[in-house]
Amino acid sequence: MRTVGLGFCGIKNFCTAMDLPSPVSQKSYERIMRKINLASREVADDSMKNAAKEEVSASGSNEICVSGDSTWKTRGHFPY
Repeated sequence: MRTVGLGFCGIKNFCTAMDLPSPVSQKSYERIMRKINLASREVADDSMKNAAKEEVSASGSNEICVSGDSTWKTRGHFPY
């Protein structure tokens, strides 16, 4: 449910529609989400550090140019 953008309420609604018991309580769900968040941050940090190391070794210098078009700030949202 998390993958498709539905949280705890989505799980409850799905289980209700399928006549299934709720798989976890709200407190357990939040604890699981904290663990997933922590693991995701660690993986992202490691990935970015490895990418930076690869770029430094490939270019032979600590001076790396980075460019961006700033669309990440408004991805999916239109600033009107």
